[in-house]
Amino acid sequence: MRELRKQAGGLNYEADRGGGRLLKAIRRPWLLGLCLMLLLFTAYIGPRAWSHYRLMQAQSACMATELPADRPLIECDPARAKALVSRWPTEYRLVGPGVGVRVDPRWETLARELALPSPSRSPHATMFLGERISPNGNRRLVVVEDVTGVTVIEPAAPLRAARVLNTDAGRDSTGSMLGMSTHTVNVELALAAYFNPEVRIVSAVRDPINRSLWTVPVYLRGVRRTWEYQLHDDDTVLVRFVDLEHFNAAVRNAAK
Repeated sequence: MRELRKQAGGLNYEADRGGGRLLKAIRRPWLLGLCLMLLLFTAYIGPRAWSHYRLMQAQSACMATELPADRPLIECDPARAKALVSRWPTEYRLVGPGVGVRVDPRWETLARELALPSPSRSPHATMFLGERISPNGNRRLVVVEDVTGVTVIEPAAPLRAARVLNTDAGRDSTGSMLGMSTHTVNVELALAAYFNPEVRIVSAVRDPINRSLWTVPVYLRGVRRTWEYQLHDDDTVLVRFVDLEHFNAAVRNAAK
């Protein structure tokens, strides 16, 4: 027993306690450094993660958009255009000689998240907004404004940012760009119809079989005409009049 007490008395417990304090002192700066690194990481990543989350939410709303089928996207009758603006002031804008155009709020939100020009600043009618798949299977968000203005976006993913691939005008069957500055015969006729009070342009229709296609119906004096759009693998959009000759004749008669 005396031997055990002697041996126990010989153990340096104070030295052990001192070693424990030293270990704690070494660990504490590492913990503080780790906490500081986590705070810096959160401060850097947090706003970007929140911004990306907002972008994904806005993108999801646009990909599944169904434009209203019960009212026109472009109304050229001044009285009806003013009535639309009065009833839906957050969607419709007046432009030109009493022309009412509908700017989709979901596209307005996504354009802001992508730092693109606001669609309502110089109002452009949102003619089409939604997901389309190119012939090779490329998934894209496509926006068509004012008949020929095209924006093609590669959608964002949880760990990938969205990419704006094309903000060009649509192209006709020859590959020429369709736009205000082109003034091909067909575009001149289209613009003549655009500002004719007897023209109404309504919601686009997605092709249920060919997911690269969609059409936009145009009513001229109550007769339906159709624009057809197709997304290509190079992220351009081909625009054509399905019934061009009848459309041209109707526009000429309406412009007289």
